[in-house]
This record gives sequence, C-alpha cells and structure tokens, in this order.
Amino acid sequence: MKQRISSLLLACLMLCTMLGTPASAMEVTSSPDAAVPAYIYNNYFSGGTGTMNSMSGSKSKVFTVSSGGLSDNARVTSVELSVTVSRGSIPFYIVITDPVGHEYEQYVSATSRFTITAFNDLYPGGTWRIYIYNEGVDFTEVSTATANMRVNYGYDSYA
Repeated sequence: MKQRISSLLLACLMLCTMLGTPASAMEVTSSPDAAVPAYIYNNYFSGGTGTMNSMSGSKSKVFTVSSGGLSDNARVTSVELSVTVSRGSIPFYIVITDPVGHEYEQYVSATSRFTITAFNDLYPGGTWRIYIYNEGVDFTEVSTATANMRVNYGYDSYA
C-alpha cells in the first residue's frame, strides 16, 4: 500500500512539473529597418476557375476567388497560380485582379505554375477576379484554360 501511494505521489509530481512548465513560443526578431516584415502567423486561401475560353481577342468569363473574413493586418506574401492549358489553344494572357483593383497579367503559352509577388504587402481580403484573353483575330484562334490560385498571407508581428 505504501508503495502505491509513493508511486501515485511521484506520478502527480511529474504531471504537475510537466504541465506547469510553460511552452516556449517562436521568437520573431525584426528591426524597424528590415526590408521584409516578419510574419508570425501565415495562412492562405485558394480557389479555382471553371473553363475559361477566349476567342478572337475576346475576354473570357470572369471567375472569382473569395478570401472569407480576414484580420485588417493581413498582408499578401505571394500568390501561386497553376494554369492548365487545353490542347490546341493559342497563347493568351491571364489577368488577376485583387479586391482593390490592382491588376497583374501573365503571358501563358503552355500549362505552367507561377509565383507572383506583385501583390505582396497588399491586403488580401475580399473577392479576387481571374480571366484570360488572347490576341487572336480570326474566329478559329481560341484559347481554353483552367486555373487554380492560392493567396498566401501573413499577419505582421506589430499588430
């Protein structure tokens, strides 16, 4: 009986010691002169398009990707774009517009992946728009593609 009580007390002491020790958090060091802000929380949202068709220089249907609710101090760290081009398509431009209206165009001639930094440090919250257009002039000059976009963002350590 005495041995059981000793074992129980020892187990309680070990449990209290483990639970009472604070876990160390990741330390972020950044000086006010740093070129790139330090982000202590990182996340992303993503979405895809349906089939985008552009014929004879026309603009395709516009697809949207929404962020959902984000904190006011969220900032874009990069945008990743994966584009799948259908066989027989002529080269085209894919256009991404952020919720405020900043636009980015990328020339696409084949299925590819891009990392875009043009939106870095901008607020990512809201509805993003994606579409394609080509420079064709004849009705047989068609571009068809789908895209998946991932917007990576972080929360700065000063908020």
